[in-house]
Amino acid sequence: MSDEVETFESALAHVNKSVDLTNADLQDTCKYVRSRFIKTADSGGWAQFLQEEGAPSSTGTACITTSLVRLGISRWDPQLVSASDFLRTDQPR
Repeated sequence: MSDEVETFESALAHVNKSVDLTNADLQDTCKYVRSRFIKTADSGGWAQFLQEEGAPSSTGTACITTSLVRLGISRWDPQLVSASDFLRTDQPR
């Protein structure tokens, strides 16, 4: 095996390990965010992430919802459905 091929394979192994570690970190983050969901009658559930007072706002809910969708959580997940319902009803008329 040439040095060039060996170097490429070593670099590829390093990149794959980094991707695996990043994926694991993202999954841990996703679990944490989902565990912090607090459903109330008139809110979306994630106020504490933007240090908001009182019930979660549309801004906090939209930020977390977008992040979870990008992490691969189904749009039909009960937390995301609840958050989406809140966002729809909280729009200015």
